[in-house]
Amino acid sequence: MLSWVLALLLLGTFIYLLTLFRVVAVSREVMSLSRQVMTTLNSRELSDLEKEKAMQAFSVRLFKAFLLIIVGSGLALLIPVAVIWGLDRLQWVSLQAVVTTSLSWPFLMLSLVVGCAAFYLLRQRAR
Repeated sequence: MLSWVLALLLLGTFIYLLTLFRVVAVSREVMSLSRQVMTTLNSRELSDLEKEKAMQAFSVRLFKAFLLIIVGSGLALLIPVAVIWGLDRLQWVSLQAVVTTSLSWPFLMLSLVVGCAAFYLLRQRAR
């Protein structure tokens, strides 16, 4: 039972840290930037040189976003796992049991159902 609680805490902390480290916001910015890239590429008003300069600027912004997403995601995963690892080192909990629970079908299905329900409810509330 403790492994379920810790696995849920691990998942919740990971999701919270993704938002705290702006990974979700940066991902949305990447989608918006990708649309801008396609608009620029298809523009008939811009010369090839202007398109090239715009693409270079876009590539720098996309690379920065890539780094933010990678570092933020890594930290969002590392921090809660490090806490559970520390508790494992103190022999208070078993890291192996938490990982096994996190990868079990019942946990994955429960996480999927709860995640979809939360997403649906948040979308309904935003309207």
